[in-house]
Amino acid sequence: MLVLLAFVKGTNMNSKNLKLYQRVQKSYRGIVITIVCVIVFVIFTTVTNYVAFRDKLIEKEQEQLMAIAKSTSKHLEDFMNDKISDMSVLEQIIIDDYKNDEDDDTFEVLIGRSLNNYLRIQKGEVYQLQYYEEAGRLLFDTTTIDPLEKDSIRIPLLDVRSLEKKTPYVTHIYQLNSGELAIDIIDAIHDDSNEIGFLRMTIMIDDLYHLKVADIKIGEKGYASVKDSRGILIMHPNDNDIGKEVMKARRAKLPEYDWSELEALVAKQMRGEAGTGIYHSYWYYDEEYRRIKKFTAFAPAQIGDHFWVTTVPKDYKELSDIASNYFYTNFIIAGVIPLLLGLLIIYIGTLKKNLKHLEREQKYIEEVEVLNSELEKDIEERKILEQALISSKERFKQLFNAGSDLIFVLFVNDDDRKFEINRVNDIACKRLGLERKEIVGMDFRSIVSDITEDALETFMSQVDSGDENIYETQLHMRGGDIVPVEIAAQIFTLEGQRMMMLMTRDISKKKEEEAQLEKKS
Repeated sequence: MLVLLAFVKGTNMNSKNLKLYQRVQKSYRGIVITIVCVIVFVIFTTVTNYVAFRDKLIEKEQEQLMAIAKSTSKHLEDFMNDKISDMSVLEQIIIDDYKNDEDDDTFEVLIGRSLNNYLRIQKGEVYQLQYYEEAGRLLFDTTTIDPLEKDSIRIPLLDVRSLEKKTPYVTHIYQLNSGELAIDIIDAIHDDSNEIGFLRMTIMIDDLYHLKVADIKIGEKGYASVKDSRGILIMHPNDNDIGKEVMKARRAKLPEYDWSELEALVAKQMRGEAGTGIYHSYWYYDEEYRRIKKFTAFAPAQIGDHFWVTTVPKDYKELSDIASNYFYTNFIIAGVIPLLLGLLIIYIGTLKKNLKHLEREQKYIEEVEVLNSELEKDIEERKILEQALISSKERFKQLFNAGSDLIFVLFVNDDDRKFEINRVNDIACKRLGLERKEIVGMDFRSIVSDITEDALETFMSQVDSGDENIYETQLHMRGGDIVPVEIAAQIFTLEGQRMMMLMTRDISKKKEEEAQLEKKS
């Protein structure tokens, strides 16, 4: 009986333990299922977030690359358009000099002075200026380099018979004997309907590259390069690729590669399209060429009647590393945090961090656009100032020739007291009965009849001191006539040269009236 009771009691205890074990096991299965669900949820949300972040990052990076490509192309367009505008200004200056002085020697001096001044202002942006007569003779040639180096970079002469008779236009890029690339802007100079010559501006492509493109860096390895509409590389950090057709150069370097992706992108570029793309290639500076993935943006730059293409590639691995690091970071954080709430909080914080990164990228793009807008505004203001300078010159010329007084502008040489005439107005030429080219270069004292050294010293002292300096003398006219005049002088300095302007007034009638008064008295 006792054994039976013990058995029954043991059976009841085992039954209780079994139920407890079953409850614990059921609870454990619930915990495991919960943990598995949390892990699956974390993995799912992490992967989904990774894919979204990667796609958004690629989109923003491509927008940034496109902004850089378009900005660089715009800078190249603006640079060349500025030089074309400069050619129009130089054309007007040459026409003015041609009208004012038809003597070939003097005309050559005036052209040389204008073109040399322009080159100094450009500070190396323009390599050479040449002026050809309509018959083809090179009248003036000036460069920015030392004359001893000129033979190493020889610019071929123009054949004017092959030039287009139109407003400033841009030629195709050509290669010099030194291997360097250059481009010309040609302008046919017309005086009314008559062609008087051709102006040629030469720009070295390497100078333009270092001025506008070379400093652009894309990530750790990327750079900017430029090719022309024929697919020939004209600007590239690797000098060995300059002047080569891009696809031929790549196939020659690695013929076993599949270049179909790059070929498709180059085909779009040669149609003048702008866009982005992904392709496989290599970095030219790697010691061992490895096939790597790149993404790129490209935009055309309209240069005269032709176009160039700016491309900005970036290593795809830099982007994938950012995305991968983002994925692993989130996954580890999700695995360490035991509670879903903690995981959610960290996920939200990480998402906000990513959004701030994207906002910074967007802000950077907006800042680039603002800078481009300000640059365009500065260019417009410069064009307005250049136009105002031309108008000011015209107004000065009209005022100079409008009065009835004879006006002389002299070079003052204090050492030998020589007063060389530099400019005269129209009325002076008419009264003296001489052509302007005959008067320019004369010593002013050669047309004055009675000035002595003492009188000259007194007159110059009054002029230098700023005192009243009206001086009476007589001018010799062609034919032997002598005309009494009053002279008022003003000293000034122009480009470091001491000069003097003489306002000369005919006082013949005044002298006659004084003589009549003396007779009556």
